[in-house]
Amino acid sequence: METREKKSLPSTLYTEEYFLTACEGYDVFLESEGRHLSRRLNDAFAMADVRPGMRLLDVGCGRGEIIRHCIQMGVEAFGIDYAEVAALMTRDVINQENQTGTKGSTPSGVCMADAKYLPFPTGYFDRVLLFDVVEHLYPWELHLSLSEIYRVLREDGSLIIHTAPNRWYDKYAYPVVRTFRRMLGQGQNYPRDPRAIIPV
Repeated sequence: METREKKSLPSTLYTEEYFLTACEGYDVFLESEGRHLSRRLNDAFAMADVRPGMRLLDVGCGRGEIIRHCIQMGVEAFGIDYAEVAALMTRDVINQENQTGTKGSTPSGVCMADAKYLPFPTGYFDRVLLFDVVEHLYPWELHLSLSEIYRVLREDGSLIIHTAPNRWYDKYAYPVVRTFRRMLGQGQNYPRDPRAIIPV
């Protein structure tokens, strides 16, 4: 395992602007106020085979649309995010669904927490989602996070991971996407290196 010389990135790097302008699915989120999932999120979520009555944890819940989708399905859903702004956005989405939704009061919640130290009991969740988080972690952080996820999963539970595209995307497709976004005036949100968090 890699030494822990590399410190975790500060959570303040993940701003509201990041979640609403650069983080995939922001357009669907803004248009639907988090009621609908982007195609990518919907496809990844479908792999989880989530059913009403299950208990789900969304690690790195971002804007909260997965939690809202789960509430709509009658799933007991909880989200955690390292970034305070994400936890607040998710809280707002949950409150909005609880006020306007038709499913009643399905237990749900969100907290600002670190995936390396999950604040939940052992064997608590049927499903844990780790969508687009792995690429933000150093190997030592991923190791600790996966150990914690394993701890909070029920024995017959499932972990579903979705992560960033491969090197082909980084080398060939991303430069085209970045150029197009720059033409739209959004270039500041798309760094030269697609693996970088802060524009260079």
